[in-house]
Amino acid sequence: MNRLLLAGLVFAILTVMVYVGVAVRNRRRPELADGILVFIGAVSVFGAIRLIGFALTGQFAKIVSQSSDNSWWILSSEDAVFIVIGGLALAWVSVQTIWDTFAKLSKATPLQAANDSVAHDEERKQSSAASATKRRE
Repeated sequence: MNRLLLAGLVFAILTVMVYVGVAVRNRRRPELADGILVFIGAVSVFGAIRLIGFALTGQFAKIVSQSSDNSWWILSSEDAVFIVIGGLALAWVSVQTIWDTFAKLSKATPLQAANDSVAHDEERKQSSAASATKRRE
């Protein structure tokens, strides 16, 4: 098994464990979909590293040197730029996904949300009472 893949899987499992820990600490229920997003994002960071490394090392040059056809779809040495850009984009989206998932946990805790909801209900009742008083006058 590739070492970067193994490191990515270990990192992803640890990141999901941290996600669950942060959720429990914030008294939030960890969502399975968010855990999957964190896992895929964490593994993809290492995939991006591998993709960029592939383009910048001799491995890419070996594949390019084996291509002798002149069609549009054959790899050339200039394609390394596109592979690096794709790797950077993958890394960016992966980190952003992890960041956004953790940011959802740090928003209002259920207790704060409940208090805000009660305060909003009281404001609505006061507003309704004020409107009813104005109508009577």
